[in-house]
Amino acid sequence: MRRLHEWYLQACRNCDRYLTVAVRDEHYFRGKEEVNLEFEELFQLFNQDALDKSVISCYCLFHFIILIIELNNGVVLVMDSKRKEHGEWANMTALLQRAWKWFINTVPDKLRMELTFKDRLQKLITQQKMSAGGRKTACVTGGNGYIASALIKMLLHKGYSVKTTVRDPDDMEKNSHLIDLQSLGPLEIFRAELDIDGSFDEAVAGCHYAFLVAAPMNLNPENPEKDVVEPAVRGTLNVMKSCVRAGSVKRVILTSSIAAVSSRPLQGDGHVLDEESWSDVEFLRAFVKSGAWAYPVSKVLLEKEACRFALENGISLVTLCPVVTVGAAPTPKVQTSIPIILSLLSGDEAMIETMKQIEMATGSIPMVHVDDLCRAEIFVAEEESARGRYICCSLNTTAKEIARFLAVTYPQYNVNIDRVADLGDRPRICVSSAKLIGEGFEYRYKTLEQIYDDVVDYAKATGILPA
Repeated sequence: MRRLHEWYLQACRNCDRYLTVAVRDEHYFRGKEEVNLEFEELFQLFNQDALDKSVISCYCLFHFIILIIELNNGVVLVMDSKRKEHGEWANMTALLQRAWKWFINTVPDKLRMELTFKDRLQKLITQQKMSAGGRKTACVTGGNGYIASALIKMLLHKGYSVKTTVRDPDDMEKNSHLIDLQSLGPLEIFRAELDIDGSFDEAVAGCHYAFLVAAPMNLNPENPEKDVVEPAVRGTLNVMKSCVRAGSVKRVILTSSIAAVSSRPLQGDGHVLDEESWSDVEFLRAFVKSGAWAYPVSKVLLEKEACRFALENGISLVTLCPVVTVGAAPTPKVQTSIPIILSLLSGDEAMIETMKQIEMATGSIPMVHVDDLCRAEIFVAEEESARGRYICCSLNTTAKEIARFLAVTYPQYNVNIDRVADLGDRPRICVSSAKLIGEGFEYRYKTLEQIYDDVVDYAKATGILPA
């Protein structure tokens, strides 16, 4: 090591800029090749004690990527020579498998049982990333909202530091749950307005992930463009500009809605909508009465503007489109979707009518539990290969199917099945979450029984249903 260091110092005195290394196929896995290793990068390795650290038994250099294996604690860390994490290597796992296969044959037999690639590598990589710089930090906008509050709670449980934004931090009627959540871990509350450029700078600064959950919500606006569409697009871009200025944000996770997917004229039945489906903006503006069209239009336009901005500014953006979201959340304000799916139990005629309108407009009642949605948000944030849009839906059902299930499961509520007798037995349109599932995500709430067991308990606790 001393002789290597002396050579390095002499090379620097000679003003040499790089070292040409002949790399064999068994090390590089792409055939024989020469790699130019800049001394600046080699200096970074010396600076980080990567070449003389006794616990490091092996490092493999291949095209700016270093695989470091620490035998003492079985940690695998993937980074580049300047210690920056790489997110653009879609085939990194396959490449590492080959590197691991070569390496594992060189370690003593007594260590091989501890270093099993297939079952442990991805977990170890994630753990090392979390421990390398301490806690990861996430910003969640709109912390007094239903989904955002549940997401904050889950992030804290997973060991994140969380920064959230609200319009008025002093409004304890809306924000008391955030004070309670601070007992779970580091949670900071910031004042921010979607309409004010730079308003999110402080909240986003130093964050690894930014979860954009806050959005204008007005289903009957007087001026749809001014009250909903324009603020939604402008607010989304304002937060993303703050992410660019922060310089630390590894990924932005945008929470959109199934309204950006399914609001389109479809004749007949048997339709399956996936991430390639977009709501028809022109149709909505032309044929939907009152200002109800503003919400789905705003979701389509903010998604597309966010994608454009991300592409122009080099931001890693992933979008989730959740369906009707239900389940318990910390916020004291109950999500509108909860009274809707419980309307057949509560007997609330207005909510029953709303549920029927949802099915007539979308062809089904697609649902997801808020816990599954939050898990999906974190999954696509942490999964480096995640790209584009993801529909988040664990169950496609109908009002009639729900009514029959509730009548049998909760006979004490005297469910009136006839209230939905004019609707179909099966979903006319289904939304597919195959992309999310195909990339390794697994839903925990997949049946009406699993979903309603939790929601009914929550409804009793909040007074929607009698205890």
